[in-house]
Amino acid sequence: MNKQNRKKHNKNIVIDLTKEKINFTFDKKGVFNLYLFDYCKENRMCQINIYLKNEVVVNIYCLILVHLKKEKIVLNLYHHNKNSQSFIKAKLFAAKEANITFNCFSKVEKNITKNNLEQNIDGYIFDDSAAIDVIPSLTTTTSGSKARHSVNLGKINPKISFYLNSKIIKNSQIYKLFLLNFFIQSNFLIIFKEKKIIETIENFFKITNSKYEY
Repeated sequence: MNKQNRKKHNKNIVIDLTKEKINFTFDKKGVFNLYLFDYCKENRMCQINIYLKNEVVVNIYCLILVHLKKEKIVLNLYHHNKNSQSFIKAKLFAAKEANITFNCFSKVEKNITKNNLEQNIDGYIFDDSAAIDVIPSLTTTTSGSKARHSVNLGKINPKISFYLNSKIIKNSQIYKLFLLNFFIQSNFLIIFKEKKIIETIENFFKITNSKYEY
């Protein structure tokens, strides 16, 4: 692939999750980074359809914080061209009475080869009344394509939490450590205002449960 051509069309896109349905078509070579960030204040559902119609790389970085509300996100990625790649990295935080549904469907269309599909989703549950439902799906009918996914849902391992607490590291700080690597990989703090992101996360931990106070 022509590196100069790909570099020319690099682009960062912030997705507005207040919309019910969003469509993106990428028909130029390049690397496209899509960012989803939401501290959910009302029940909402958003469907995002993404069409890869050239030799493109689409990176999707998602950070969702939900407390007392329901949020459903559906990501549909359709690979229509050889040598296209899609990567999803998501961090989901569900506090008291929160319900997060996060469905990812990545599909390589018939007779399309040499594609790369990857989904990495981590969900953190803060309360017994909270729930996170994830459906990862990767579909390819041709050889020569790679498909990988990982989903990790639950609370912090109590043994890890106890050990770190004994080192005067509070639970909220443990989650910040988990997020640090995500921020480094995604340039999240550059795309959004760093102060706003940090303040939003800190407010989320303070409001959701006294166990996670700073």
